[in-house]
Amino acid sequence: MIPVRTAPSLRRRVVANARRLVVAVVGLSLGLLGLALVPLPGPGLVVSVLGLAVLATEFAWAARALHRTTSMANRATAVVNEGRLRRLTLGAAALVALAAGLAVAVGLDGYRAFGVGAVVGAVCTLVMLAPLTGRWLERTLVRLAPPSPSAVDGVVPPSAPLEGSLP
Repeated sequence: MIPVRTAPSLRRRVVANARRLVVAVVGLSLGLLGLALVPLPGPGLVVSVLGLAVLATEFAWAARALHRTTSMANRATAVVNEGRLRRLTLGAAALVALAAGLAVAVGLDGYRAFGVGAVVGAVCTLVMLAPLTGRWLERTLVRLAPPSPSAVDGVVPPSAPLEGSLP
């Protein structure tokens, strides 16, 4: 005899399938909206990843894709945050923002506030970069400096005791 499904188990399956359908429609809609926003002004990549995160709540393939996407983003962030590349990236972005802000502030009467805002942001970024660049410049100059005569003879002068250190 074939077992007859009871109403509660059928109801659970219908609710589960309806939930999967809603997640699929919302996730795909967000993903497609994000792809449309990539060339348009807006947070296209963020919306696409958000759509993938919604899909990952119900679908294993989406969870794997979301994991790959976030790990690639973390690796890219680590590369950009590394010393020299970080300074170059931030410096180039600040100089572009400074030039664009000056051009807008001087050239477009109705948009002077936007231009001034870009100039202020660029100057803040350049000020933030100053300590990083200063430390890099110090290390570079120390490496390029000729050795002292006592270090050449093999005699290293004693260093002065640190303040507050015990004798």
